[in-house]
Amino acid sequence: MERSLATVRKISNIADHTNSDNLELAYVDGWQCVVKRGEFVEQQLIVYFEIDSWMPSIISSFLSKGKEPKEFGGIKGERLRTVKLRGEISQGLILPLSVLGSDRVVAEGDDVSDLLDVQKWERPLSAQLAGQARGYFPEFIGKTDQPRIQNQFKRMQPEHFADSYEVTLKIDGSSCTFFHKDGVTGVCSRNLELKTDESNEHNAFVRMYRELDIEAKLQQLGHSIAIQGELFGEGINGNWEGIKGHKFMVFDIYDIVNQRYVDAATRGIYCTVLRLDHVPILNHDTTLEDFGSAQDFLAYASRPSIRNKVAEGVVFKSLTNPDYSFKAINNEYLLGGGE
Repeated sequence: MERSLATVRKISNIADHTNSDNLELAYVDGWQCVVKRGEFVEQQLIVYFEIDSWMPSIISSFLSKGKEPKEFGGIKGERLRTVKLRGEISQGLILPLSVLGSDRVVAEGDDVSDLLDVQKWERPLSAQLAGQARGYFPEFIGKTDQPRIQNQFKRMQPEHFADSYEVTLKIDGSSCTFFHKDGVTGVCSRNLELKTDESNEHNAFVRMYRELDIEAKLQQLGHSIAIQGELFGEGINGNWEGIKGHKFMVFDIYDIVNQRYVDAATRGIYCTVLRLDHVPILNHDTTLEDFGSAQDFLAYASRPSIRNKVAEGVVFKSLTNPDYSFKAINNEYLLGGGE
């Protein structure tokens, strides 16, 4: 699912800042932002920019704090991060509709990312992950990107709260996909299919593909599936877990023929048959009766990881509809420099 980085939304609530008379807390869906007191009012239409937006200097020069702006994707600006301002978490940025121009007519929910040249910031590929591409990520495989609970909570219907979920640990690494279709196997990074010959012998995705003997296993199995998981370790995103070498853990398996994710039980069987590790499962069958707000999910996500005292977060996957899932990213992880 493509993230809408800059959208027209309403401020649902404004509350006092706990440690400043000049600041307030403005809430946009499940997101909390620190703003100047009196700058915005409840129910006001504004433009909300999500964290990890690359903010062009032309609309947010103040983010550079008087320094020369950086550059990403040909745009001078800054990355929007999770920060703490006078002790309160602020996630994202709220700007008035005037940032769109005086003649622009908009409605709540409009995506204005392209209009404002807002891009998603992506971590530069490390030398471990760089390699020769065979082509773009295959269209016949679903992309791995669950929506965040801050955006998803207000969209959840009664049937979602009545459902049961598998909850897994979200590991800080790089998304890796192995697939088999029509007798052909392959390996992909998040956005590209990679060559598997000697031109990519130093690429961590391709090395793991060979180390796990994926081609032989998938050819022998013969099913048209995509195995999706997290590749993590040395040289990848700062090696959050602090392990030696690299590890791969499965978090999803995609049925290419039926164009949907398999259920949790079937995923477990595949992992056993293919002798692949699965990401840690925190709960095999949980309900949402104790989750009354996005903040409850974020509190649940505040936990240790495999070898780090701070986890990236958690993922909830429906047991009745494997295509329905969402994630809660640990704020401690974001404040600690993750992602």
